[in-house]
Amino acid sequence: MLAALAASDSPDCRVTVFEKNTILGKKLLVTGKGRCNVTNDCDPREFSRNVVRGSKFLTSALFRFSPARTMELLESLGVGLKTERGRRVFPVSDRAEDVRCALENAVRSKENVRIINKKVDGVKKSQNGFSVCFSGREEQFCKVILATGGLSYPKTGSTGDGYKFARALGHKITPLSASLTALVCREEDCAELEGLSLKNVSLTLLKDQKTLYKEQGEMLFTDRGVSGPLVLSASANLPADGKADLLIDFKPALSEEELDRRLIGDF
Repeated sequence: MLAALAASDSPDCRVTVFEKNTILGKKLLVTGKGRCNVTNDCDPREFSRNVVRGSKFLTSALFRFSPARTMELLESLGVGLKTERGRRVFPVSDRAEDVRCALENAVRSKENVRIINKKVDGVKKSQNGFSVCFSGREEQFCKVILATGGLSYPKTGSTGDGYKFARALGHKITPLSASLTALVCREEDCAELEGLSLKNVSLTLLKDQKTLYKEQGEMLFTDRGVSGPLVLSASANLPADGKADLLIDFKPALSEEELDRRLIGDF
């Protein structure tokens, strides 16, 4: 939708948006636990420093369209914003649907933009540009933007189609792996602790005794392992084989001596 809005600013440009879902921007509805964390209120350099992987790839995009400009755009579309802990920016309404609707309404308001709710089956080079195949027919375009999302949340439409299209056009696809995800633990004890939520604990991610990530915050146990904000952030730092050790400090503010005195006192 954002690409369509930018392209439609050129009066001579006719834009077509292909969307296989019944609504545009369905994946936005699951972001920020349904509240849509639209950006972080910081400059592009700080933003880039906090991107675990691929920050160099994002640099030009972040400077061309900064977090500040993202906020300006949404507010110009009628979405009031607020900044919370960690400088995370959310809509005042706490509704991801408001962000989705604002973007869709903006796209539909453009006379030179049309929306086709059909699944694209393929994209191939043609003599004058590209041929987009859908529903047993083809349409010709001078330029194509692949904005299909990744491979996560297939129910929202992110089924990895973009990788297939890009590979067919000659692009190289790097190996894919999950990120910002819950972790599965070898120990069976986690299942017995399922549902236990922890606050103000310290989580350290280790590989061969080397610290890959350490932070303090919230996490929880699941039927197969651990999840929660701390774990999701830690998962982005996993090594290539996806295996590491997790160390949880339940009382990071206490020294061993202080903790010992508390335990003896409890007994």
